[in-house]
Amino acid sequence: MEVLQYQVINAGNGFCIAAYDESVGDFRRLSKEAYPRFKDARDALFTGKWTIA
Repeated sequence: MEVLQYQVINAGNGFCIAAYDESVGDFRRLSKEAYPRFKDARDALFTGKWTIA
């Protein structure tokens, strides 16, 4: 069973939601949206109000 680990990361143009990718050993962006503040991205992650890119 694969377990996804989600995290809010800095995307250069704001913050986004990412998941850990074992093949590269780092987090990869998942969210289509870029959020201006960390809090906005965190809230989107916890409420499920974000779109997979």
